[in-house]
Amino acid sequence: MRIFEATKSLPADLRAVLEDIKAAIDGRAAADRAAVANRDAIAAGGLRIAELETLSVERDVEAVKAEARASADADLKTEATKAAKAADKANAELADARRTHERRIGAVELLNNETRSIDAAIADLKKRLIAAMTGYRKQVRVALNEDLLEVCPALIPVIQVAMAVDAQIPDGGFARDWLDCAKLISPIDYRSDHLQHHVRVHGTDLLASQDPLPTLPISATTVLQELAAVSGALKRHKPFVPPKPSPPAAAEQPPLTKRELEERARNQAEQEAYDRWDDARAARTQREQTPEERRRWTLDVRYPGTSAPAASQNRARAAASPAVLGARSLDGDGSVLDEYRWLDEAQPGSSHRGDA
Repeated sequence: MRIFEATKSLPADLRAVLEDIKAAIDGRAAADRAAVANRDAIAAGGLRIAELETLSVERDVEAVKAEARASADADLKTEATKAAKAADKANAELADARRTHERRIGAVELLNNETRSIDAAIADLKKRLIAAMTGYRKQVRVALNEDLLEVCPALIPVIQVAMAVDAQIPDGGFARDWLDCAKLISPIDYRSDHLQHHVRVHGTDLLASQDPLPTLPISATTVLQELAAVSGALKRHKPFVPPKPSPPAAAEQPPLTKRELEERARNQAEQEAYDRWDDARAARTQREQTPEERRRWTLDVRYPGTSAPAASQNRARAAASPAVLGARSLDGDGSVLDEYRWLDEAQPGSSHRGDA
Protein backbone atom coordinates (compact mmCIF):
# COMPACT_ATOMS: atom_id res chain seq x y z
CA MET A 1 0.00 0.00 0.00
CA ARG A 2 1.25 3.45 -0.89
CA ILE A 3 -0.12 4.85 2.34
CA PHE A 4 2.33 2.73 4.34
CA GLU A 5 5.27 3.98 2.31
CA ALA A 6 4.11 7.59 2.70
CA THR A 7 3.80 7.12 6.45
CA LYS A 8 7.33 5.73 6.86
CA SER A 9 9.12 8.52 4.97
CA LEU A 10 9.04 11.82 6.82
CA PRO A 11 9.67 15.08 4.95
CA ALA A 12 13.03 16.74 5.64
CA ASP A 13 11.50 19.81 7.31
CA LEU A 14 9.39 17.65 9.59
CA ARG A 15 12.40 15.53 10.54
CA ALA A 16 14.42 18.67 11.35
CA VAL A 17 11.74 20.20 13.53
CA LEU A 18 11.31 16.92 15.39
CA GLU A 19 15.04 16.88 16.23
CA ASP A 20 14.87 20.49 17.39
CA ILE A 21 11.89 19.75 19.58
CA LYS A 22 13.65 16.79 21.17
CA ALA A 23 16.72 18.94 21.91
CA ALA A 24 14.56 21.73 23.35
CA ILE A 25 12.65 19.35 25.58
CA ASP A 26 15.91 17.77 26.82
CA GLY A 27 17.37 21.23 27.46
CA ARG A 28 14.29 22.24 29.39
CA ALA A 29 14.53 19.10 31.52
CA ALA A 30 18.24 19.83 32.25
CA ALA A 31 17.37 23.43 33.14
CA ASP A 32 14.67 22.21 35.50
CA ARG A 33 17.11 19.83 37.18
CA ALA A 34 19.72 22.59 37.50
CA ALA A 35 17.17 24.97 39.01
CA VAL A 36 16.08 22.37 41.55
CA ALA A 37 19.69 21.49 42.43
CA ASN A 38 20.62 25.16 42.82
CA ARG A 39 17.59 25.74 45.01
CA ASP A 40 18.56 22.81 47.27
CA ALA A 41 22.21 23.97 47.36
CA ILE A 42 21.13 27.46 48.42
CA ALA A 43 19.12 25.99 51.26
CA ALA A 44 21.97 23.73 52.33
CA GLY A 45 24.52 26.58 51.92
CA GLY A 46 22.54 28.77 54.27
CA LEU A 47 22.66 26.06 56.96
CA ARG A 48 26.39 25.46 56.34
CA ILE A 49 27.18 29.14 56.64
CA ALA A 50 25.41 29.29 59.98
CA GLU A 51 27.41 26.30 61.23
CA LEU A 52 30.70 27.78 59.96
CA GLU A 53 29.95 31.12 61.55
CA THR A 54 29.48 29.40 64.94
CA LEU A 55 32.59 27.30 64.43
CA SER A 56 34.66 30.33 63.36
CA VAL A 57 33.67 32.23 66.46
CA GLU A 58 34.61 29.23 68.67
CA ARG A 59 37.98 28.82 66.95
CA ASP A 60 38.75 32.52 67.32
CA VAL A 61 37.96 32.36 71.02
CA GLU A 62 40.14 29.28 71.47
CA ALA A 63 43.04 30.93 69.57
CA VAL A 64 42.82 34.05 71.70
CA LYS A 65 42.86 31.98 74.89
CA ALA A 66 45.79 29.86 73.68
CA GLU A 67 47.85 32.91 72.74
CA ALA A 68 47.09 34.45 76.12
CA ARG A 69 48.32 31.32 77.98
CA ALA A 70 51.40 31.06 75.69
CA SER A 71 52.45 34.59 76.53
CA ALA A 72 52.83 33.51 80.16
CA ASP A 73 54.23 30.04 79.49
CA ALA A 74 56.65 29.42 76.60
CA ASP A 75 55.85 25.70 76.58
CA LEU A 76 52.29 26.50 75.40
CA LYS A 77 53.53 28.25 72.26
CA THR A 78 52.90 25.22 70.07
CA GLU A 79 49.30 24.88 71.22
CA ALA A 80 48.72 28.55 70.54
CA THR A 81 50.06 28.15 67.00
CA LYS A 82 47.71 25.19 66.38
CA ALA A 83 44.73 27.09 67.73
CA ALA A 84 45.54 30.05 65.48
CA LYS A 85 45.75 27.82 62.41
CA ALA A 86 42.43 26.19 63.29
CA ALA A 87 40.82 29.61 63.62
CA ASP A 88 42.25 30.74 60.29
CA LYS A 89 41.02 27.56 58.60
CA ALA A 90 37.46 28.03 60.00
CA ASN A 91 37.43 31.64 58.79
CA ALA A 92 38.64 30.56 55.32
CA GLU A 93 35.97 27.87 55.07
CA LEU A 94 33.32 30.43 56.12
CA ALA A 95 34.51 32.87 53.46
CA ASP A 96 34.47 30.16 50.76
CA ALA A 97 30.98 29.09 51.81
CA ARG A 98 29.72 32.67 51.63
CA ARG A 99 31.22 33.22 48.14
CA THR A 100 29.71 29.94 46.91
CA HIS A 101 26.32 30.88 48.38
CA GLU A 102 26.44 34.26 46.65
CA ARG A 103 27.23 32.60 43.32
CA ARG A 104 24.31 30.22 43.71
CA ILE A 105 21.93 33.08 44.51
CA GLY A 106 23.18 34.94 41.46
CA ALA A 107 22.65 31.85 39.30
CA VAL A 108 18.93 31.73 40.15
CA GLU A 109 17.98 34.52 37.71
CA LEU A 110 20.28 33.06 35.03
CA LEU A 111 18.61 29.66 35.31
CA ASN A 112 15.16 31.29 35.20
CA ASN A 113 16.07 33.23 32.05
CA GLU A 114 17.43 30.08 30.45
CA THR A 115 14.16 28.25 31.20
CA ARG A 116 12.08 31.10 29.74
CA SER A 117 14.25 31.10 26.61
CA ILE A 118 13.73 27.36 26.15
CA ASP A 119 9.94 27.80 26.60
CA ALA A 120 9.88 30.51 23.91
CA ALA A 121 11.85 28.23 21.58
CA ILE A 122 9.39 25.39 22.21
CA ALA A 123 6.45 27.68 21.35
CA ASP A 124 8.09 28.52 18.00
CA LEU A 125 8.83 24.85 17.42
CA LYS A 126 5.14 24.06 17.90
CA LYS A 127 4.26 26.42 15.05
CA ARG A 128 6.95 24.87 12.87
CA LEU A 129 5.60 21.41 13.72
CA ILE A 130 2.05 22.40 12.70
CA ALA A 131 3.30 23.70 9.36
CA ALA A 132 5.44 20.62 8.77
CA MET A 133 2.57 18.29 9.77
CA THR A 134 0.36 19.93 7.14
CA GLY A 135 2.77 18.82 4.44
CA TYR A 136 3.05 15.37 5.98
CA ARG A 137 -0.73 14.92 6.11
CA LYS A 138 -0.99 15.98 2.48
CA GLN A 139 1.65 13.41 1.57
CA VAL A 140 -0.35 10.66 3.32
CA ARG A 141 -3.64 11.81 1.75
CA VAL A 142 -2.14 11.70 -1.73
CA ALA A 143 -0.96 8.15 -1.12
CA LEU A 144 -4.40 7.15 0.18
CA ASN A 145 -6.11 8.72 -2.82
CA GLU A 146 -3.90 6.69 -5.17
CA ASP A 147 -4.76 3.49 -3.32
CA LEU A 148 -8.49 4.30 -3.55
CA LEU A 149 -8.28 5.03 -7.25
CA GLU A 150 -7.06 1.48 -7.76
CA VAL A 151 -10.10 -0.12 -6.09
CA CYS A 152 -12.85 2.30 -7.20
CA PRO A 153 -13.13 0.94 -10.77
CA ALA A 154 -14.41 -2.33 -9.29
CA LEU A 155 -16.98 -0.55 -7.06
CA ILE A 156 -18.38 1.93 -9.58
CA PRO A 157 -20.23 -0.70 -11.71
CA VAL A 158 -21.81 -2.16 -8.56
CA ILE A 159 -23.10 1.27 -7.48
CA GLN A 160 -24.36 2.00 -11.01
CA VAL A 161 -26.33 -1.27 -11.18
CA ALA A 162 -27.77 -0.65 -7.70
CA MET A 163 -28.93 2.83 -8.79
CA ALA A 164 -30.52 1.40 -11.95
CA VAL A 165 -32.48 -1.20 -9.96
CA ASP A 166 -33.45 1.37 -7.31
CA ALA A 167 -34.86 3.68 -9.97
CA GLN A 168 -37.21 0.94 -11.24
CA ILE A 169 -38.57 -0.26 -7.90
CA PRO A 170 -41.72 1.75 -7.04
CA ASP A 171 -42.41 3.58 -3.80
CA GLY A 172 -38.90 4.77 -2.96
CA GLY A 173 -36.68 2.04 -4.38
CA PHE A 174 -34.94 -0.54 -2.20
CA ALA A 175 -32.11 1.54 -0.63
CA ARG A 176 -32.46 5.09 -1.97
CA ASP A 177 -31.28 6.81 1.20
CA TRP A 178 -28.21 4.60 1.35
CA LEU A 179 -27.42 5.23 -2.31
CA ASP A 180 -27.72 8.97 -1.73
CA CYS A 181 -25.04 8.64 0.96
CA ALA A 182 -22.95 6.02 -0.86
CA LYS A 183 -20.12 8.39 -1.72
CA LEU A 184 -16.38 8.02 -1.40
CA ILE A 185 -14.98 11.52 -1.04
CA SER A 186 -11.40 11.99 -2.14
CA PRO A 187 -9.06 12.73 0.81
CA ILE A 188 -7.41 15.47 -1.26
CA ASP A 189 -8.82 18.96 -0.75
CA TYR A 190 -12.03 17.81 0.95
CA ARG A 191 -14.21 20.13 3.04
CA SER A 192 -16.02 19.28 6.26
CA ASP A 193 -19.03 20.92 7.91
CA HIS A 194 -19.30 20.28 11.64
CA LEU A 195 -23.02 20.27 12.37
CA GLN A 196 -24.67 19.36 15.66
CA HIS A 197 -23.58 15.77 16.49
CA HIS A 198 -22.75 15.24 12.81
CA VAL A 199 -19.96 15.92 10.35
CA ARG A 200 -20.65 16.23 6.62
CA VAL A 201 -17.75 15.92 4.16
CA HIS A 202 -17.78 17.55 0.72
CA GLY A 203 -15.42 17.05 -2.15
CA THR A 204 -14.79 14.91 -5.22
CA ASP A 205 -16.78 11.67 -5.21
CA LEU A 206 -14.49 8.89 -6.41
CA LEU A 207 -17.51 6.61 -7.03
CA ALA A 208 -19.32 9.10 -9.27
CA SER A 209 -19.60 8.25 -12.96
CA GLN A 210 -20.77 10.21 -15.98
CA ASP A 211 -21.79 7.06 -17.84
CA PRO A 212 -25.52 6.30 -18.20
CA LEU A 213 -27.04 3.71 -15.91
CA PRO A 214 -26.75 0.14 -17.23
CA THR A 215 -29.69 -1.61 -18.86
CA LEU A 216 -31.31 -4.28 -16.72
CA PRO A 217 -31.89 -7.82 -18.00
CA ILE A 218 -35.28 -8.54 -19.56
CA SER A 219 -36.33 -10.80 -16.69
CA ALA A 220 -35.56 -8.15 -14.08
CA THR A 221 -37.26 -5.45 -16.17
CA THR A 222 -40.40 -7.58 -16.50
CA VAL A 223 -40.65 -8.18 -12.77
CA LEU A 224 -40.05 -4.53 -11.93
CA GLN A 225 -42.62 -3.36 -14.51
CA GLU A 226 -45.18 -5.71 -12.95
CA LEU A 227 -44.44 -4.23 -9.52
CA ALA A 228 -44.78 -0.71 -10.91
CA ALA A 229 -48.10 -1.54 -12.60
CA VAL A 230 -49.61 -3.03 -9.44
CA SER A 231 -48.33 -0.15 -7.33
CA GLY A 232 -49.79 2.39 -9.74
CA ALA A 233 -53.14 0.59 -9.73
CA LEU A 234 -53.20 0.71 -5.94
CA LYS A 235 -52.48 4.45 -5.98
CA ARG A 236 -55.34 5.04 -8.43
CA HIS A 237 -57.73 2.85 -6.45
CA LYS A 238 -60.50 4.72 -4.65
CA PRO A 239 -62.76 3.36 -1.92
CA PHE A 240 -66.35 2.46 -2.83
CA VAL A 241 -68.91 5.22 -2.43
CA PRO A 242 -72.59 4.20 -2.84
CA PRO A 243 -74.32 6.15 -5.62
CA LYS A 244 -76.73 8.79 -4.47
CA PRO A 245 -80.42 8.16 -5.31
CA SER A 246 -81.95 10.38 -7.92
CA PRO A 247 -84.26 13.05 -6.45
CA PRO A 248 -87.97 12.33 -7.05
CA ALA A 249 -89.65 14.29 -9.78
CA ALA A 250 -91.71 17.20 -8.50
CA ALA A 251 -95.46 16.66 -8.79
CA GLU A 252 -97.21 19.04 -11.11
CA GLN A 253 -99.47 21.54 -9.31
CA PRO A 254 -102.93 22.13 -10.80
CA PRO A 255 -103.46 25.64 -12.17
CA LEU A 256 -105.04 28.23 -9.84
CA THR A 257 -108.69 29.12 -10.34
CA LYS A 258 -109.85 32.63 -11.14
CA ARG A 259 -111.08 33.13 -7.59
CA GLU A 260 -107.73 31.98 -6.12
CA LEU A 261 -105.86 34.35 -8.43
CA GLU A 262 -108.08 37.27 -7.42
CA GLU A 263 -107.68 36.42 -3.72
CA ARG A 264 -103.88 36.22 -4.08
CA ALA A 265 -103.80 39.60 -5.86
CA ARG A 266 -106.01 41.19 -3.22
CA ASN A 267 -103.91 39.85 -0.37
CA GLN A 268 -100.77 41.13 -2.04
CA ALA A 269 -102.30 44.60 -2.54
CA GLU A 270 -103.40 44.70 1.09
CA GLN A 271 -99.94 43.72 2.28
CA GLU A 272 -98.31 46.42 0.15
CA ALA A 273 -100.79 49.04 1.38
CA TYR A 274 -100.22 48.03 4.98
CA ASP A 275 -96.46 48.28 4.49
CA ARG A 276 -96.84 51.82 3.08
CA TRP A 277 -99.12 52.82 5.96
CA ASP A 278 -96.73 51.33 8.52
CA ASP A 279 -93.80 53.23 6.97
CA ALA A 280 -95.78 56.49 7.09
CA ARG A 281 -96.77 55.84 10.69
CA ALA A 282 -93.14 55.19 11.65
CA ALA A 283 -92.11 58.42 9.92
CA ARG A 284 -94.74 60.40 11.84
CA THR A 285 -93.62 58.77 15.07
CA GLN A 286 -90.00 59.70 14.53
CA ARG A 287 -90.85 63.29 13.52
CA GLU A 288 -90.63 65.77 16.39
CA GLN A 289 -94.13 67.01 17.44
CA THR A 290 -95.07 70.65 17.43
CA PRO A 291 -96.35 72.26 20.64
CA GLU A 292 -99.89 72.17 19.20
CA GLU A 293 -99.63 68.43 18.48
CA ARG A 294 -98.32 67.77 21.98
CA ARG A 295 -101.24 69.78 23.43
CA ARG A 296 -103.79 67.87 21.39
CA TRP A 297 -102.15 64.59 22.42
CA THR A 298 -102.50 65.57 26.06
CA LEU A 299 -106.18 66.41 25.55
CA ASP A 300 -106.85 63.09 23.83
CA VAL A 301 -105.36 61.05 26.68
CA ARG A 302 -107.99 59.45 28.85
CA TYR A 303 -107.01 58.21 32.27
CA PRO A 304 -108.91 55.41 34.06
CA GLY A 305 -112.03 56.66 35.87
CA THR A 306 -112.27 59.91 33.91
CA SER A 307 -114.72 60.97 31.24
CA ALA A 308 -113.78 61.01 27.58
CA PRO A 309 -111.79 64.06 26.40
CA ALA A 310 -113.93 66.97 25.25
CA ALA A 311 -111.73 68.27 22.46
CA SER A 312 -113.61 70.07 19.75
CA GLN A 313 -112.71 67.57 17.05
CA ASN A 314 -113.58 64.60 19.26
CA ARG A 315 -116.89 66.18 20.19
CA ALA A 316 -117.70 66.73 16.54
CA ARG A 317 -116.90 63.16 15.71
CA ALA A 318 -118.73 61.91 18.81
CA ALA A 319 -121.85 63.82 17.65
CA ALA A 320 -121.94 61.78 14.52
CA SER A 321 -124.59 59.08 14.66
CA PRO A 322 -123.71 55.40 14.47
CA ALA A 323 -125.42 55.36 11.11
CA VAL A 324 -122.94 57.92 9.78
CA LEU A 325 -119.99 55.95 11.13
CA GLY A 326 -121.42 52.79 9.71
CA ALA A 327 -121.93 54.53 6.40
CA ARG A 328 -118.23 55.49 6.34
CA SER A 329 -117.31 51.92 7.03
CA LEU A 330 -119.64 50.73 4.30
CA ASP A 331 -118.13 53.17 1.79
CA GLY A 332 -115.08 50.95 1.51
CA ASP A 333 -114.77 47.36 0.44
CA GLY A 334 -114.75 46.08 4.00
CA SER A 335 -111.05 45.18 3.91
CA VAL A 336 -108.46 45.59 6.64
CA LEU A 337 -106.86 48.40 4.65
CA ASP A 338 -110.15 50.30 4.66
CA GLU A 339 -110.40 49.95 8.45
CA TYR A 340 -106.87 51.33 8.91
CA ARG A 341 -107.62 54.24 6.61
CA TRP A 342 -110.86 55.08 8.51
CA LEU A 343 -109.09 54.96 11.85
CA ASP A 344 -106.37 57.28 10.59
CA GLU A 345 -108.87 59.86 9.28
CA ALA A 346 -111.53 59.70 12.04
CA GLN A 347 -109.24 59.60 15.09
CA PRO A 348 -106.24 61.90 14.93
CA GLY A 349 -103.35 60.66 17.04
CA SER A 350 -104.53 57.07 16.81
CA SER A 351 -101.11 56.10 15.43
CA HIS A 352 -99.53 57.27 18.72
CA ARG A 353 -102.00 55.20 20.71
CA GLY A 354 -101.25 52.24 18.48
CA ASP A 355 -97.54 52.63 19.32
CA ALA A 356 -98.41 52.66 23.00
